[in-house]
Amino acid sequence: MLRKGDPRKVVCAALFESHTAVFNDLLANRLAMGHPFVMSKHVNNLSRDPAGRRILKKHEKTLKSEDRYLS
Repeated sequence: MLRKGDPRKVVCAALFESHTAVFNDLLANRLAMGHPFVMSKHVNNLSRDPAGRRILKKHEKTLKSEDRYLS
């Protein structure tokens, strides 16, 4: 239901791209972001923007798990 270049989708794509080995075509298809090249372009624009880097850093903190039961 969201647009292909929606900022929320771009943040998700950037996080998945940086933390997994998923190919861009699979990721673009799953997030319904159109052509993989365009998705990659949105992700690169986000990572070059200082405000975008702050957003990514904020969301990366939520990905770090402090699960004490696994150690």
